[in-house]
Amino acid sequence: MLDGKILAAVLATLTAVAAGTGGGSVDTQGLVPDVPETPEVSGLNGPIEKITSFFNSVPEPERSLEAELKIISMYEDTIKLDGTSLEASNLTDIKADGNRIKSDSYMTLRGFKGKLNAGQNTTLEGKISGMTTSGVNLTGKMKINERMHSEKIRMFNVKKTPLKFAEVQGSVSSNDAFTRFRSGSRSLNLNSFKGNITVYPENKTMYLDGKVDKLSYGNFSYGS
Repeated sequence: MLDGKILAAVLATLTAVAAGTGGGSVDTQGLVPDVPETPEVSGLNGPIEKITSFFNSVPEPERSLEAELKIISMYEDTIKLDGTSLEASNLTDIKADGNRIKSDSYMTLRGFKGKLNAGQNTTLEGKISGMTTSGVNLTGKMKINERMHSEKIRMFNVKKTPLKFAEVQGSVSSNDAFTRFRSGSRSLNLNSFKGNITVYPENKTMYLDGKVDKLSYGNFSYGS
Protein backbone atom coordinates (compact mmCIF):
# COMPACT_ATOMS: atom_id res chain seq x y z
CA MET A 1 0.00 0.00 0.00
CA LEU A 2 1.27 3.50 -0.77
CA ASP A 3 2.64 6.00 1.67
CA GLY A 4 -0.07 8.61 2.29
CA LYS A 5 1.69 11.57 0.64
CA ILE A 6 2.57 9.63 -2.50
CA LEU A 7 -0.91 8.14 -2.75
CA ALA A 8 -2.40 11.63 -2.44
CA ALA A 9 -0.23 12.83 -5.33
CA VAL A 10 -1.30 9.87 -7.47
CA LEU A 11 -4.96 10.42 -6.69
CA ALA A 12 -4.74 14.10 -7.59
CA THR A 13 -3.91 13.13 -11.19
CA LEU A 14 -6.93 10.87 -11.73
CA THR A 15 -9.20 13.42 -13.35
CA ALA A 16 -6.40 14.66 -15.62
CA VAL A 17 -5.56 11.12 -16.69
CA ALA A 18 -9.20 10.37 -17.49
CA ALA A 19 -9.63 13.58 -19.46
CA GLY A 20 -6.39 13.23 -21.38
CA THR A 21 -6.59 9.57 -22.31
CA GLY A 22 -10.32 8.85 -22.32
CA GLY A 23 -9.94 6.48 -19.39
CA GLY A 24 -7.31 4.00 -18.28
CA SER A 25 -6.01 1.93 -15.41
CA VAL A 26 -4.07 3.17 -12.41
CA ASP A 27 -2.43 0.68 -10.08
CA THR A 28 -1.14 2.46 -7.00
CA GLN A 29 1.19 -0.35 -6.02
CA GLY A 30 2.63 -0.71 -9.51
CA LEU A 31 3.46 2.99 -9.89
CA VAL A 32 5.93 3.10 -7.01
CA PRO A 33 6.89 -0.48 -6.10
CA ASP A 34 9.68 0.56 -3.74
CA VAL A 35 7.43 2.36 -1.28
CA PRO A 36 6.93 0.18 1.84
CA GLU A 37 3.41 -0.81 2.78
CA THR A 38 1.68 1.18 5.47
CA PRO A 39 1.34 -0.92 8.66
CA GLU A 40 -2.18 -2.23 9.22
CA VAL A 41 -4.24 -0.68 12.01
CA SER A 42 -5.30 -3.49 14.33
CA GLY A 43 -8.29 -1.54 15.59
CA LEU A 44 -9.94 -1.70 12.15
CA ASN A 45 -8.61 -5.07 11.03
CA GLY A 46 -10.15 -6.85 13.98
CA PRO A 47 -13.79 -6.04 13.12
CA ILE A 48 -13.26 -6.67 9.39
CA GLU A 49 -11.65 -10.04 10.02
CA LYS A 50 -14.55 -10.95 12.28
CA ILE A 51 -17.02 -10.00 9.53
CA THR A 52 -15.16 -12.16 6.99
CA SER A 53 -15.07 -15.11 9.40
CA PHE A 54 -18.78 -14.66 10.08
CA PHE A 55 -19.69 -14.80 6.37
CA ASN A 56 -17.86 -18.10 5.96
CA SER A 57 -20.55 -19.78 8.11
CA VAL A 58 -23.51 -18.32 6.18
CA PRO A 59 -25.38 -20.88 3.98
CA GLU A 60 -25.43 -20.57 0.19
CA PRO A 61 -28.77 -19.09 -1.07
CA GLU A 62 -30.57 -21.13 -3.75
CA ARG A 63 -34.18 -19.83 -3.93
CA SER A 64 -35.11 -16.92 -6.20
CA LEU A 65 -36.39 -13.76 -4.55
CA GLU A 66 -37.65 -10.31 -5.52
CA ALA A 67 -38.76 -7.89 -2.83
CA GLU A 68 -40.02 -4.32 -2.55
CA LEU A 69 -39.74 -3.24 1.06
CA LYS A 70 -40.52 -0.22 3.18
CA ILE A 71 -37.93 -0.36 5.96
CA ILE A 72 -39.49 1.66 8.79
CA SER A 73 -36.40 1.07 10.92
CA MET A 74 -33.88 1.75 8.11
CA TYR A 75 -32.07 4.54 9.92
CA GLU A 76 -31.32 2.24 12.85
CA ASP A 77 -30.53 -0.97 10.90
CA THR A 78 -27.05 -1.90 9.67
CA ILE A 79 -26.09 -4.05 6.67
CA LYS A 80 -22.87 -6.07 6.80
CA LEU A 81 -21.22 -6.69 3.43
CA ASP A 82 -18.36 -8.91 2.30
CA GLY A 83 -16.69 -7.96 -0.99
CA THR A 84 -19.51 -6.02 -2.69
CA SER A 85 -19.40 -3.42 -5.47
CA LEU A 86 -21.21 -0.28 -4.35
CA GLU A 87 -22.41 2.97 -5.93
CA ALA A 88 -24.10 5.90 -4.23
CA SER A 89 -25.52 9.07 -5.75
CA ASN A 90 -23.48 12.14 -4.78
CA LEU A 91 -20.46 9.96 -3.95
CA THR A 92 -17.83 12.07 -5.72
CA ASP A 93 -15.69 12.80 -2.69
CA ILE A 94 -14.37 10.20 -0.26
CA LYS A 95 -11.62 9.82 2.32
CA ALA A 96 -9.60 6.65 1.77
CA ASP A 97 -6.60 5.75 3.94
CA GLY A 98 -6.63 9.30 5.27
CA ASN A 99 -6.48 10.88 1.78
CA ARG A 100 -9.34 12.90 0.35
CA ILE A 101 -10.24 11.73 -3.18
CA LYS A 102 -12.38 14.00 -5.35
CA SER A 103 -13.86 13.31 -8.77
CA ASP A 104 -16.12 14.98 -11.32
CA SER A 105 -18.24 11.81 -11.59
CA TYR A 106 -19.74 9.21 -9.27
CA MET A 107 -17.44 6.59 -7.79
CA THR A 108 -17.92 2.82 -7.84
CA LEU A 109 -16.34 1.19 -4.81
CA ARG A 110 -15.13 -2.38 -5.44
CA GLY A 111 -14.72 -5.20 -2.95
CA PHE A 112 -16.31 -3.32 -0.05
CA LYS A 113 -16.07 -5.24 3.22
CA GLY A 114 -17.65 -3.65 6.24
CA LYS A 115 -20.82 -1.98 7.45
CA LEU A 116 -23.38 0.24 5.75
CA ASN A 117 -26.06 2.26 7.49
CA ALA A 118 -28.48 3.86 5.02
CA GLY A 119 -29.75 6.58 7.31
CA GLN A 120 -30.48 10.22 6.50
CA ASN A 121 -26.72 10.42 6.25
CA THR A 122 -25.40 7.14 4.86
CA THR A 123 -22.39 5.73 6.70
CA LEU A 124 -19.77 3.42 5.17
CA GLU A 125 -17.11 1.87 7.37
CA GLY A 126 -14.66 -0.81 6.26
CA LYS A 127 -12.25 -1.54 3.43
CA ILE A 128 -12.35 -1.53 -0.37
CA SER A 129 -10.11 -3.30 -2.89
CA GLY A 130 -10.32 -0.41 -5.36
CA MET A 131 -12.58 2.08 -7.07
CA THR A 132 -13.55 3.35 -10.52
CA THR A 133 -14.16 7.01 -11.25
CA SER A 134 -13.86 9.32 -14.26
CA GLY A 135 -13.07 6.28 -16.41
CA VAL A 136 -10.02 5.40 -14.28
CA ASN A 137 -9.53 2.22 -12.26
CA LEU A 138 -7.73 2.68 -8.96
CA THR A 139 -6.47 -0.57 -7.43
CA GLY A 140 -5.29 -1.12 -3.86
CA LYS A 141 -6.76 -1.89 -0.45
CA MET A 142 -7.97 1.24 1.30
CA LYS A 143 -9.75 1.90 4.58
CA ILE A 144 -12.81 4.12 4.44
CA ASN A 145 -15.05 5.68 7.06
CA GLU A 146 -17.42 7.99 5.24
CA ARG A 147 -20.63 9.81 6.10
CA MET A 148 -22.62 11.29 3.22
CA HIS A 149 -26.06 12.23 1.99
CA SER A 150 -27.22 9.93 -0.80
CA GLU A 151 -30.59 9.61 -2.51
CA LYS A 152 -29.82 6.19 -4.03
CA ILE A 153 -27.41 3.38 -3.13
CA ARG A 154 -26.82 0.35 -5.33
CA MET A 155 -25.00 -2.80 -4.25
CA PHE A 156 -24.06 -5.31 -6.97
CA ASN A 157 -23.24 -9.00 -6.68
CA VAL A 158 -23.83 -9.06 -2.95
CA LYS A 159 -22.44 -12.32 -1.59
CA LYS A 160 -24.28 -14.53 0.88
CA THR A 161 -25.32 -11.89 3.38
CA PRO A 162 -27.73 -12.05 6.32
CA LEU A 163 -30.26 -9.20 6.35
CA LYS A 164 -32.40 -8.32 9.35
CA PHE A 165 -34.69 -5.31 9.72
CA ALA A 166 -36.69 -4.48 12.82
CA GLU A 167 -39.78 -2.95 11.16
CA VAL A 168 -40.79 -3.74 7.58
CA GLN A 169 -43.74 -3.42 5.19
CA GLY A 170 -43.91 -4.40 1.51
CA SER A 171 -44.03 -7.49 -0.70
CA VAL A 172 -41.92 -10.54 -1.50
CA SER A 173 -42.19 -12.79 -4.55
CA SER A 174 -40.39 -15.87 -5.88
CA ASN A 175 -40.95 -18.68 -8.37
CA ASP A 176 -43.38 -20.43 -6.03
CA ALA A 177 -44.45 -17.90 -3.40
CA PHE A 178 -45.84 -14.38 -3.02
CA THR A 179 -46.83 -12.38 0.02
CA ARG A 180 -47.70 -8.76 0.69
CA PHE A 181 -47.30 -7.20 4.10
CA ARG A 182 -50.41 -5.03 3.94
CA SER A 183 -50.67 -3.60 7.44
CA GLY A 184 -48.61 -3.19 10.54
CA SER A 185 -44.86 -3.69 10.61
CA ARG A 186 -42.83 -6.65 11.80
CA SER A 187 -39.23 -7.75 11.71
CA LEU A 188 -37.90 -9.33 8.51
CA ASN A 189 -35.08 -11.85 8.65
CA LEU A 190 -33.17 -13.28 5.67
CA ASN A 191 -30.52 -15.66 6.93
CA SER A 192 -28.60 -15.49 3.64
CA PHE A 193 -29.13 -13.33 0.54
CA LYS A 194 -27.08 -12.86 -2.61
CA GLY A 195 -27.81 -10.65 -5.62
CA ASN A 196 -28.43 -6.93 -6.02
CA ILE A 197 -29.77 -4.41 -3.52
CA THR A 198 -31.03 -0.90 -4.26
CA VAL A 199 -31.81 1.49 -1.41
CA TYR A 200 -33.56 4.87 -1.41
CA PRO A 201 -32.76 6.24 2.07
CA GLU A 202 -35.02 9.29 1.93
CA ASN A 203 -38.23 7.25 1.60
CA LYS A 204 -36.79 4.18 3.36
CA THR A 205 -37.40 1.90 0.38
CA MET A 206 -35.31 -1.15 -0.53
CA TYR A 207 -35.43 -3.48 -3.54
CA LEU A 208 -33.90 -6.96 -3.50
CA ASP A 209 -33.30 -9.09 -6.59
CA GLY A 210 -31.45 -12.35 -6.16
CA LYS A 211 -31.58 -15.54 -4.13
CA VAL A 212 -32.27 -16.38 -0.51
CA ASP A 213 -31.77 -19.41 1.72
CA LYS A 214 -34.55 -18.65 4.23
CA LEU A 215 -36.83 -15.69 4.85
CA SER A 216 -39.15 -15.15 7.81
CA TYR A 217 -41.67 -12.41 8.56
CA GLY A 218 -44.08 -12.96 11.40
CA ASN A 219 -45.89 -16.23 10.68
CA PHE A 220 -44.73 -16.25 7.04
CA SER A 221 -41.60 -18.17 6.11
CA TYR A 222 -39.97 -19.11 2.82
CA GLY A 223 -37.08 -21.49 2.23
CA SER A 224 -35.33 -24.14 4.26
